[in-house]
Amino acid sequence: MEYYANETEDDVDNGIVGALVSETVNPNEGRPNEDVIEGETFIKPHGVYFYKYRGLATGRWKIDTDKLPITVSVNPKDNRELQLRWEKSHSG
Repeated sequence: MEYYANETEDDVDNGIVGALVSETVNPNEGRPNEDVIEGETFIKPHGVYFYKYRGLATGRWKIDTDKLPITVSVNPKDNRELQLRWEKSHSG
């Protein structure tokens, strides 16, 4: 069997397989609950994603749908929740 080095995961200089793999970091972890939006931090085209604001402040979601190819719908029963759909590829 022959092994091919994976330059993004293997430490080729020290000969250690999988040494460069890092754990996924949740940016909301350890933050106080009064300022957290729960949901995916990395999204892909044509996916549907749900977000929820967990906090004490009140207000409205503000997302510039004119500049981004997304569709947003706020839950009419709970304005702290929204559904986001990325419609097409976008660069920039």
